[in-house]
This record gives sequence, C-alpha cells and structure tokens, in this order.
Amino acid sequence: MKYFKSFLLVSVFSSALIPASLSAVTPDELADHITRSRSCPVASIVHQEPAAERGWFSSFRQKTGNALRWFGDKLRTEDDSRTAAGHVTQMAKDGAATALSYKTGFSFSRNIFNPIGNALRKVGQWIKGGEETQTTTRVVLNNLGLNKSSKDADVAEALRKTAVASLKADAATAVKTYEDVVSGLDKRGLSTKSLDTEQIYLSALAGQTLAKNPTVSYETFSQEMFAHGMPVLEKMNGIKEAPDGEKLNLMKSYLNQVFIKERDKIQFDAARNSAAAAA
Repeated sequence: MKYFKSFLLVSVFSSALIPASLSAVTPDELADHITRSRSCPVASIVHQEPAAERGWFSSFRQKTGNALRWFGDKLRTEDDSRTAAGHVTQMAKDGAATALSYKTGFSFSRNIFNPIGNALRKVGQWIKGGEETQTTTRVVLNNLGLNKSSKDADVAEALRKTAVASLKADAATAVKTYEDVVSGLDKRGLSTKSLDTEQIYLSALAGQTLAKNPTVSYETFSQEMFAHGMPVLEKMNGIKEAPDGEKLNLMKSYLNQVFIKERDKIQFDAARNSAAAAA
C-alpha cells in the first residue's frame, strides 16, 4: 500500500507536466496550425521489419505500451452518464474511489482517475517509444498555452480562440474540431464543466458571420448559424430539455438575441475606432 500511495502522488504530479506552449497564440495562427496538421499526413515508417524479425522484446514493449495507453485513456475519459453503460462506468469509478479512500486514508473522488490515466498514457508512450501521433486535436491543445494552473477565464479564452480558428480553417468541420478540443481539455485535467462551452462557440460563430458582412440580414445570419452551429444549438441548456415541437422556436429566439447583441457590439467597436482615429 505504501508503494500504491507513492504511485498516486507521482501520477498526479506527472499529469501536471503536460507539454504546452506558453505563448499567446492568435486565432489566425491556430487556424494555420489546424490547416497544416490536416494537409501534412502523418509521417509513415519507410521500412519496418516483420514482427517475427523484430524479436519478442520489441513486440512485448509495443503491446505493453499500447495497453497502458489504452487503459489510461479509459480511466481519464468521462463517460456519458445519460447512457446505461456510462452510468455503470461512473458508478464503478465512484466505488473504486471510495475503496481507495478507505484503503489509503486519503480522500479521493472519481476525478483522481484523470491524472492516473494521463500518467499511464505517458508511461505507455515511454515504454513503446517514439512520439504520439500529431492529430489535429493534439496540435491545437499543445498550442493553446494552457497548463494545470490555468484559470477558468484562461480556458474560456482558449476555447474562444479554438472556435474562431476552427471556423477560419474550415467552417464545415468547425463544430467537430471544437468539440474534440473541449473533450481533450477535460481529459488533460482542465475541466470545462463550469463553462458554457456551447455559448462560447455560438458567440464566436456569430461574430465571424457578422465580421464577414456587418449588414447581413437576420434571415441570412440565422441560416449561417443553423448551418454551422446546429449540433451545438441542440445541446444548449433550455433547448436540449425542451419538447421537440418547441426546440426550433427556442433556437430562433436565442439566435435573434445573439444577432442583436453581436451586431450592436460590432457597431460600437466601429464607432469607437472611428472616434479614436479622428482624435
């Protein structure tokens, strides 16, 4: 048990050492990262010996590393409690956390499995060797400039940049890119639970839509919002719980409020800039 306590402490500590760029990346720079990550395929191994010729140790190391990474990912992934399987998994984690608290004398919650999962992934990657595949989500996360000490305001600003960058890079896939980053932040221990992630994305989408055409009509604006924001709109509080027959009207009402707010903001900024230029 003494060694297990040490492992828990090391797990929490090592999970805090997630590599992150501390520079303040701009949405345009982030959009370039997204575009480049998609246009440059993952480098393939030019020559790899057959498993039989690599030797048992190399094969064992690869399998062990992959197994640890898989298990670590399972531990750090927050399951959807709305599904039966997700509810059972979360109950199992709660039960395990209670048992750990009893056995070790420390007070643990289900959140302890997030840093342990991250630590296991790091150990697994070290065992198998090489570098992690640079997926678009990982590239974005590594360039957001966040670390374990980042505040909610920092995470919210990072998500705003991600939303704008995703839309600039490819509006058709922006929602998926944004939601993958939200999930990735949660897995890295930077919880987004206290943030209105849907509102952050929709505000960015509205701003980008009006920035392209400040005089756009509400009808055109709402069409753009539905085209590139419907999956997010459906998840908003007050809309996802509403009866199906009321959801569309609630969405339209919300979009009208967003349209007025973002339009007024753009007009105010334009007037302020003009006044500053004339001074």
